Formats: sequence, C-alpha cells, structure tokens
Amino acid sequence: MVYSEIKHPVPEGTYRCTQIRLLENKTKDDYHLFTILEKLEPDMQGYVLPAPVPNRSDFGDGKKDTFKVYWLQCDYEVTKNFLNTPQNNFTLNDGNCDFILKFLNKDFTEEPCCGAYFVLPLCHELLPTRKGPAYVKTYLDKGRDVEKVVAQHEYLRKQIDQASEALFGLKLTEWPEHLGNIYMVWHHEEIRNLEIRSNDSPYGVFIQIETRQGHHKGGEIVIWDAHDAGSVVTNNCYHIEPDEREVFIKTNDYPHLFRVDYYDADGRLVAFNKSYTFISCIKSSFSLGVKEVVMVKQNEDGSETKSEPVMKYSKEQTSVIGKPIKNQHSYFALHKFDHDKEKLENSREFIFFDGNKEDTAQQENLDKAKEAVRDILNRAREVLYVCDPYFHDTDFEEYIHYIRSSEVKIRIINSKADVGVKGLKKLIPIIKGYNKGMNVEDYITCRVLKGEKSMLHDRFIIVDNQVWNMGSSFGEFGARACTLSKLSESAGKIVKGYVEEWWNGELTRSLYDYENVAEPKQCVVCETLKKLYKKLCS
Repeated sequence: MVYSEIKHPVPEGTYRCTQIRLLENKTKDDYHLFTILEKLEPDMQGYVLPAPVPNRSDFGDGKKDTFKVYWLQCDYEVTKNFLNTPQNNFTLNDGNCDFILKFLNKDFTEEPCCGAYFVLPLCHELLPTRKGPAYVKTYLDKGRDVEKVVAQHEYLRKQIDQASEALFGLKLTEWPEHLGNIYMVWHHEEIRNLEIRSNDSPYGVFIQIETRQGHHKGGEIVIWDAHDAGSVVTNNCYHIEPDEREVFIKTNDYPHLFRVDYYDADGRLVAFNKSYTFISCIKSSFSLGVKEVVMVKQNEDGSETKSEPVMKYSKEQTSVIGKPIKNQHSYFALHKFDHDKEKLENSREFIFFDGNKEDTAQQENLDKAKEAVRDILNRAREVLYVCDPYFHDTDFEEYIHYIRSSEVKIRIINSKADVGVKGLKKLIPIIKGYNKGMNVEDYITCRVLKGEKSMLHDRFIIVDNQVWNMGSSFGEFGARACTLSKLSESAGKIVKGYVEEWWNGELTRSLYDYENVAEPKQCVVCETLKKLYKKLCS
C-alpha cells in the first residue's frame, strides 16, 4: 500500500551509493544509469563489490563508442535539494575528484508521491536483502528515456549486464523498467526485525521483537483480517511497552490469514503489510502421461499438416492431509487496484483485454487470452462444453488439441449459419482422426445448431459445473476490447441447463450429419461484398 497519509519526511544524511553510470567519450560527461541509495544502520553492511575493487571500472570497448559503463560505490550526503530535485543536485566523488552527475531523462516520477514512502519487506530483485522491513522511495524515469538510449546502443547491453551482474547478481537489461531509476532505502533505527508465529491453543499471534541498540520506545500493534482490510480481529490495538520483547495477542478465531501493523512510539509504521498464514492443509495431486496425440489437418490442395504432439494424461489423483480452510485469499495491499485486477486474472474469475492495437500490445493480449482459455479448459475433469457459433478447425488446433486430460468428455457446439457447411466438413476428419488417435470414439463430439441464423451469440465454456462467458469468438479473443468472466454458481446453472438442452434436444444435429451434404454454390458478388465488409470492419 502507498501510505500517502504518512508525512514523515525521507531522512537526510549519509547514504551508501551503489551506482552504474555512463561516461560519454567525447564530452567526458557522466550520466546516471541506475542508483541505489541505502541509509545503513551500524549493524548493516552495504553491497560487497567484487574484487579487485576499483572505484571506476571500465567496461568500454574503445574510443569509437559513444558511452562507456562504470560502476561506483561511495558515501553520499542526501540533502533536501536532492530529495526535491535529483537533477543538478547529484554531486559524487569517485575517490579522485568531485563530479556532477547528469541525467539522460528529462523528468522523474516519484513513487510514492507527496513525501510518503513504501513500507516493504526487501524482497525486490535489485534492492539489498535485509532481515527486517525497510522504507523505500523511488524516483522513476518518467519517459523511459534511459531505456530508449540503451536500446539505441546495442554494445551497451553487454557492458551494463557485466556491471550489474557483478554488483547485484542479475543482468539489468533483463529488467529494463529499472533503467534510469533511483531507489532510496532506509531502515528503522530501533527495530531490526519482527518474528511472527501462530498459536492455535488458545488462538492468537505471538510476536517477538528484535532491536538494534538493545532498546526501543514501545509502540502499537494492530492485527487485521486479511479478507477484509477494514475488519480488525482484535477488539483494540495492543500497546507495546518500552523494551517489551515478546507479545502474545489473542484472536477470536483461528487466524489462518492476517496482516500485522506495528507503529513505533512516534507513530511511524514499522511493520510492512504482509500476509501471514498457517499451514492447515497439504494437498498434492498427480497424473500419468498416457499418450501423445497429433492433430492432422487437411489443406485445400489435399495435403496434410500435422501439429506438434500433445501429451494426454490420466485422471488426476488428489491426496489431502489436514483440513482445508474455505475462502482463504492472499492479501497484498500495494496498489490495491492492480492487485485486485491481477488476482482476478490469475484465478480466471475475470479478465479484461483493452483492445490496444499496437503490434506488441495486441500480440501480448492474444497470447495472454490464449493462455487463459487453455488454462480454463484444462480444469475440466468430467465434461467440458465449448460453445462458439464460429468454432472451426483453427480453433480446434489452438485450443482443443492442448487439453491434457485423456478422460474428460469434450463437447463442442457451433452453428451451421456461422461456420458454413464447408467449415463443418473441415472439422469432421479432424475430430474423427483425433478420436482414433485416442482410441476413444466419443472423446470429442460436436453438435451443430440448426437454422439459417444462429441462436447463439455469446460464447460459453462449461467446465464440469463452472461456467465462463466470453465476449468474442475463440478465434478473435484478445484482439479487441473484450472480457472473459466466470459466472456465479446460480447463473452458471441456468446457462448449463440451456446448453445441455441444446445438446440433447432437436435444436442441434450431429456434425457427422453434414459429411455428405453438398456445399452450397457461392455467389461471387456476395462473397466479394463479404470480404469487403470484413476488411472494413478490421
């Protein structure tokens, strides 16, 4: 969570500066590339530079290059001027002389803003690993200008990666969103760490406080129910007496998922938001690979195209030790909107695609959409319904072929009015061949909605007793703004009832009924108009 209400200023003073920078060969100007400023406490050690340890280490390839890459570690006095505007206020000493660091980017975005800061466990891939919580303030390269400069000079990538791997143990160009940023990290001067453990008899939370100087001024602890950030498990905040080291707080129920907030005597938040959970249940599952299946597709010229083989697995066997807790959800309060969106996407409860037409963004949406649909299809254990009036051979290749279970019954509903006799006839040999490869006659079956106009508009995926609604056809899913959403249990029952009625009733007929049906003659004018309309709509 960004604690925008926290007005405690970022502390000034001596910080350990660990930095990668660029030296322009022609002008000899130094430019900022990436910096971590950490205010070390007496019991801390900064990044350990690789040996030998020159203050300036040249990774340049010669005078022909525009830039050379250097690293530097030194102490830096953070002032109010720097905190307000890092540009033109970043003067460093490389061990030989002072120099003013210049910036390739025009502006920074502060995160968080308004003098606030994050309170986080230091689990960030680039920030130093510490035992306890930390405060973090970030200056982000607003226009991603540094990333753009690096992209223009391919030779820089190797040099930057050499420097960052030596300093941080990872290649910075693989995390390009960090290029151009300044991270400020500082720690509480009294509290080194909080150890939190559970207790089930009686219900409660045990907290052990580890201090830096052998003394702390006390504070307040609040335990929150992670399922509802506004619901406090305890009736009151718990007051921590000065120098109190061990605290036990009773809870009304088994605290299977909660977060702890610890405020010091000055009202500063010490404990970071983190979900703590007790293991009450261990669930394991396994299945066996039984067969690799290849999809065979007949082309217009009579030739055949074979897909990559996909392994089919036996029914999943599940073993449960202990008692699972219902409605257990993880809680992470940073950027709640983004977290809620990510949580819904990961659970496949709801996914929204923004319809971005940029080539890269659109391809990302298409890949993400395909991955989401495949994941949902592979959740089926007994019966899977796929309802799309436009479902054809390409959709089969992209989705049905990748279903892993060898025992689920796959039922496809499409429409003659939308797929056409020609499209239906293409599906027939594919499904027959697939069932033959599986040695199961009805592993995949398809029924076709009758009529010259399809009664089916929305697309549905029914996984056993769970139902998803798709906002577009399988073939177009993710290409434009659309949604994939899981229906409620009651709404899902209604939809499933109708789908089963279509499947078993007179509104559909078997795909195989169209095997000997002649394809209607195509009107040249109509086909031309259809193609033109499709082109105009795309």
